Amino acid sequence: MSLYKYLPPIRVDVLRGGLISVSPANSRNDPFDELPALDFDFSAENLRQVYNQRPKLQHQWVNAAAYINNRQKYKAALFGPGALKMQEKMSLEFGALCLCKEWNSIPMWSYYAKAHEGFVMEFDEKSKIFKKHFGKGERIQYGPRGKVKGWMLTPTVRQHTRKAASWRHEKEVRFLWAFELGDKRQVEDDENPGQMKTVFLTPFPKETLTAIYLGVRAKPEFVRSIMKNLRKWGFVNARLFHLIPHHEDFQLVPTELRVG
Repeated sequence: MSLYKYLPPIRVDVLRGGLISVSPANSRNDPFDELPALDFDFSAENLRQVYNQRPKLQHQWVNAAAYINNRQKYKAALFGPGALKMQEKMSLEFGALCLCKEWNSIPMWSYYAKAHEGFVMEFDEKSKIFKKHFGKGERIQYGPRGKVKGWMLTPTVRQHTRKAASWRHEKEVRFLWAFELGDKRQVEDDENPGQMKTVFLTPFPKETLTAIYLGVRAKPEFVRSIMKNLRKWGFVNARLFHLIPHHEDFQLVPTELRVG
């Protein structure tokens, strides 16, 4: 099975340098990504303990009995900021390589590959080398958020595999990555050329790249550059395709290019 990475043309440095992004949750375009859904319930004694530990909350309720009438307000005040802090902490330690199960998704080309000007990388997920490097991928489940319940339990719900149903068209497969020393780099910002941004990059096995698809609107000079340099960059087996619109249907048709 193949998996795909959509990229804008400015990210040609992924091919040139052999480094790919493993993004932390708080840098992705979904604010709910890996954000825990906390739903703890409290007894009166539990609540007193929280009061003692968090004096700043005491002014909201005079006593434990007030919790019964202000349950949702209390949960929002405590768990909303708490969940964001958990997401922030995890983002300092872990990222993910986010791939797609399709290369021909028109929406994905539109907003991840600069309106079809960019390219898509095809990886062989079944390759032993790919599995050894990135581990086992997890398919994202689309639907309601799984809640973490109980009294101050360690989160057990797999938040990193859950996204809203509105993201279903992305057909995402995610590979978790523990950040290592040297992963953090400065690269040019996709949306603000000339400005730099912080990303986390890791080398990837070049032999696992089986094809590259160039967008319908890829600039001619960009196409020529890929054709000229792909083998020089170390991708000795990757095929190269340029997409054109189908003459009747809403389909992207690949035309293979010679790499020299």
